[in-house]
Amino acid sequence: MPTQRGSKLLMTLALALGATGSLVAPSPAQASSHVWINEIHYDNGGTDTGEAIEIAGVAGTDLSGWSLVLYNGDGGSAYNTRVLSGIIPDQPDASGFGTLSFSYPLNGIQNGSPDGIALVNGTTVVQFLSYEGSFTAVGGVADGVASTDIGVFEPSSSPVGDSLQLSGAGATYAEFNWIAADATFGQPNQGQSFAAGLVVADCGPGVETPEGTAASTTVSASDSDGVVTSITIDSVDPSPGPGSIIITSFTPASSVGGSAEATVTVDENVPDETYTVTVKAGNGDTPPQTAACTFTVTVFTATQIAEIQGIGHLSPLEDQPVFGVQGMVTAIRLEDDDPVGGFWMHDPTPDGNLLTSDGIFVYTGVTPDVAIGDLVRVDGTVTEFRPFFEEPTITEIEDASWTTESSGNPLLPVITVGVDVFPPTVVIDNDSTGNIEVGGTYDPAEDGIDFWETLEGMRVAVDAAFAVGPTNNFGEVAVVSQAQEGTGEHTARGGLIVRNLSGTGNYQPGDFNPERLIIDDEFVDPPALNVGDEFAADPVGVMHFGFGAYKLLLTEAVAGVDNGLQREVTEPAGAHELAVATFNVENLSAQDSDAKVAGLASQVVNNLRSPDLIAIEEMQDNSGFDDDGTTAADLSWQRLIDAIVDAGGPVYNYRQIDPLDNVDGGAPGGNIRVGFLFHSERGLEFVDRPGGDADSDTDVEHTPNGKAAQLTISPGRVLDARLGGGEAFFNTRKSLAGEFRFRGETIFVVANHFSSKGDDNPLYSQFQPPTRWTEFQSDDRFGDEDGWRHAQAQAVNDFVDEILAVDDDAHVIVLGDINDFDFSETIGVLTGELVAVAGGPDDDGSGPTAPGGTAVLGTLFDLLLPDERYSYVFEGNSQVLDQILVSSSLLALDPSYDVVHVNAEFADQASDHDPSVMRVAFQPRGGER
Repeated sequence: MPTQRGSKLLMTLALALGATGSLVAPSPAQASSHVWINEIHYDNGGTDTGEAIEIAGVAGTDLSGWSLVLYNGDGGSAYNTRVLSGIIPDQPDASGFGTLSFSYPLNGIQNGSPDGIALVNGTTVVQFLSYEGSFTAVGGVADGVASTDIGVFEPSSSPVGDSLQLSGAGATYAEFNWIAADATFGQPNQGQSFAAGLVVADCGPGVETPEGTAASTTVSASDSDGVVTSITIDSVDPSPGPGSIIITSFTPASSVGGSAEATVTVDENVPDETYTVTVKAGNGDTPPQTAACTFTVTVFTATQIAEIQGIGHLSPLEDQPVFGVQGMVTAIRLEDDDPVGGFWMHDPTPDGNLLTSDGIFVYTGVTPDVAIGDLVRVDGTVTEFRPFFEEPTITEIEDASWTTESSGNPLLPVITVGVDVFPPTVVIDNDSTGNIEVGGTYDPAEDGIDFWETLEGMRVAVDAAFAVGPTNNFGEVAVVSQAQEGTGEHTARGGLIVRNLSGTGNYQPGDFNPERLIIDDEFVDPPALNVGDEFAADPVGVMHFGFGAYKLLLTEAVAGVDNGLQREVTEPAGAHELAVATFNVENLSAQDSDAKVAGLASQVVNNLRSPDLIAIEEMQDNSGFDDDGTTAADLSWQRLIDAIVDAGGPVYNYRQIDPLDNVDGGAPGGNIRVGFLFHSERGLEFVDRPGGDADSDTDVEHTPNGKAAQLTISPGRVLDARLGGGEAFFNTRKSLAGEFRFRGETIFVVANHFSSKGDDNPLYSQFQPPTRWTEFQSDDRFGDEDGWRHAQAQAVNDFVDEILAVDDDAHVIVLGDINDFDFSETIGVLTGELVAVAGGPDDDGSGPTAPGGTAVLGTLFDLLLPDERYSYVFEGNSQVLDQILVSSSLLALDPSYDVVHVNAEFADQASDHDPSVMRVAFQPRGGER
């Protein structure tokens, strides 16, 4: 702060202000800004304590762009500038004028030297005040004040006035006229004088408390001279009766820089309501000054988690605010997780109703500042978050704020599946009216989708859990509790069979094993388990929903127990037997690792015993997943062939047809296709008939002697379909027919890879029954225009009919990844017992079919015991996808059939499918066919 003074104030001020704007008197237009210096408090003691300037003006005026500049008499230099902000408020008397006060160090204004203050709007000086001695107008400005003793002063209350009044004992002052333009300003009602001291009150953040619980908050007040003698409650609106909101303690302030404090207490009898509390502070001066502030007290009925969850899939409090929801933090999701930040909490005092969950997820969007074991109270809004448009919602609290009541608490006992609760074992849902959220019956005792909902967000364990599926690439493993009796039909190796409950000839799937629970690696990686393995301790986590299934997000590390599941080995083919297999090699290409290729080759040689013929599905082009226009797969085939030789197997040949680029589905650029891998060491021959390409359809004709059937193109694609105008195989793999000879017999083989079920509604869809979009002609749930499985089955069945129409005793094998169950409607269409028709879906969510005729094919799964009927494991469901079907002439030869379980049940997989193999014996038969 400058202390040297100059004697030529007015001239030097004009020069100094020239840098920021002209020093001119306000014109009437400028005066209409209605802003001026109204009151000044100067600390003559030189400590700057409590120094302030009050600006007056029309209520509602925005002070943005205004500033105060202090000038020193020494050369007239500006030594301090205060940029103003804020809106001038109304005064109590509604005069239209109001005041705002700004702290400002005025210590540079000293007796004996002329200084000044300028009020500036932008770059224009609106008002200029000079101190000490006579005042001479500068640039036409004639407002001014001079003091000789104490620097506390204000203009008179008269709108025009010809004098300035000075407060304080022994104060003297000089009088100057206001410029005429000031007369239009008027004067605000003076709320208080700086000389008496300004009281400032601070009410803090307010109070939120559950009904029946006392709470308190602290308010404070300060004064320019440090003296505050009282803090009282001025009003409470509405009345809090029968309870009270009162001051229960008060500490006054009595020295400069001190602050008074009072405790406001809300007693336990204050009813549920939001109250506006006004607190007034006073300084005891003469005359006394006061200041007020307001805060809110929100008394609410604390909501329990069970009330939020309710009985059903949607919260009865959806989109409503809730307060004081108490919970113990059981798991925390970090901000960089997907979806982002939040925490799970479990009610420390559950309601005891098994139909309502006592856990919930609090969505924060960022990593929350809580810890496991914190007891928190949460305010927020109840929402239903749907992870995907067809999935059940997750009940959450969003827009959340919380307070931590205590930390380091021991977690609550878990709810244990198999001890405390028992999931249904047969039905996922059987009583909805199309949507589990609208109508229907909420029945956790019978419906799995309702049962798992009752545990949403809770801390859960599974007693004596064992794996019914392998730990997959996503770090998930499906389990059931060994403690629960009556779980679904198990495979011979420990898995759970997807089975038809309606009996032979009924193509409606039934039991999808709702007792399964998926252990997820959100927080802790589960151990690598195979089917039938166990856990060293009960897995514990929080229940959540995601990616089509209810999941237990594992929160505690647990080891696995290896129960020694072995990979199967099939019997070798006999001297007169033809061994035919199907094997989905899961996107195999020339770019794959040596380990994957060697693993597949080893399974062909050592587990399948080098069958004569293998229908291969998912062979990619030479560049694999690179979308570079490559469609040839010769290098991919040769890579597998060479690896089989290295594993000690025979030299295989292959037949296939390259697809057009990116028109056969699968991963973009991968160009997966089906094909034949065969060797001739035991007499199998491929009959080549040229003409096959991506767009050509093979046909059937009589052999030259007219006694049998033959293909017009071999290998050749099966493309035509009775339904959809040839669209059955749109954007998916085309079936491939080949003609073979073995021991004098002609065998027609059709390799297939029908459309995946992946675009169907998941089993735990909000829509029940789930729609099986891939069975009928549709744009499916994603709007994709793909081929449809019923039409593909119909096309192949029609092709088989063509062969049998020429030779009703022909040997026909239809095999591959059918992507459907042995009891499915797809198989009904493929065999000929059903006929695919247009439209859909049916009431059960399936593609429409009509009764067909006599079956022309039979699935070899009918030869297996029920506990052997699976080739794939998905989320703990052992199910049939890969099949071999044969014509009646081959069924009459009593073939054997074996699904060789080497992949689907194991965490370490060469492919996600198990291969299967049939063996059928042929006696030599002469004659040309």
